[in-house]
Amino acid sequence: MHFDEKQFSKPPFFTDRVYPFINPVRAGFPSPAAEYLESVLNPTDLLIPNPDSTFWARVLGNSMEDVFVRNDDLIIVDRSLEPRNGHVVVCTYDGTFLTKILRIEGRKRTLVSGNPLYPPIPITNENEFQLWGVASCSCHNLLGGWGVRSR
Repeated sequence: MHFDEKQFSKPPFFTDRVYPFINPVRAGFPSPAAEYLESVLNPTDLLIPNPDSTFWARVLGNSMEDVFVRNDDLIIVDRSLEPRNGHVVVCTYDGTFLTKILRIEGRKRTLVSGNPLYPPIPITNENEFQLWGVASCSCHNLLGGWGVRSR
């Protein structure tokens, strides 16, 4: 049986496909001089600097909506990043996957929600805790209209 190493050099969802790239797209007053196609972009290069240590996750729930991580969003999680105070992390806590903000105060570690309706969760020796990685991006579907304020 022939084994092709190139076939397994990247996970199957990472491709070399590139897309047209416009930089910048203003969110304020338009600038007519800046409206042209600048180049092409490979989304993997932009969003996933460490593909061998990255995975995707789908968010369930509204506990992180104040930090723009919303229900049904896709998040990109990088296991190679060192978690720091204030990072959004993915972890298991007593057997459940969670997305929370890591709060570090001296030796005390707490998982904090991005929604005041959810209380902080202290990380103690009595709880099963494992950090899986740091969320680097949230991909939000704009087609559903969720989060768009009416005017």
